[in-house]
Amino acid sequence: MKKNQSLPFDWQAELHTVQNALKTAIQELRDTIYSNGARTFQNGVFEESVRNYLNDIMDLNDVQITLHMQGRFENISSELIKVIFRIIGEGCGNAIRHGDSKNIGIKLCEDKDNIYIEITDDGTGFDLCEVTKDDRLGMGMRNLNCLVYSYYGSIDINSQPYKGTKISVSLPLCYMKKGEMLC
Repeated sequence: MKKNQSLPFDWQAELHTVQNALKTAIQELRDTIYSNGARTFQNGVFEESVRNYLNDIMDLNDVQITLHMQGRFENISSELIKVIFRIIGEGCGNAIRHGDSKNIGIKLCEDKDNIYIEITDDGTGFDLCEVTKDDRLGMGMRNLNCLVYSYYGSIDINSQPYKGTKISVSLPLCYMKKGEMLC
């Protein structure tokens, strides 16, 4: 495209939407990364943050994402917040990029000891045995595993070709690190 040419109106609107979504995502990520200590969420602020993040993903991709939350999600450490957002982002990204998903469901539940995350999609799925047997597990799945295990959580991935994927994660609200209880 030559410098003096302008983009068609519909492309300009799309580009503007992408730019705004990226600016918002970057700012939210920075806010999360640089926040110190425990962050207290009240009056649904955590849920609103998650919904905004998912809306950005939906705006940038041809996908519908539903969110179901159960629990209070108050007094969650900033470290755990980062982990939750990264798991959601990685799970959705994999579903969109590799699974060609059009519908993604996310469940976030909290009890007194754990946060549970479930991400399901209607994508192409894959044969987990074949992928792990041949050591072809992609960077996204490796990142998910490392992220969850680094926070002393557990992860279960269920997928079948042409039947979508379900990722179930359990993360403790508190854990021991170098002899110190972190919450």
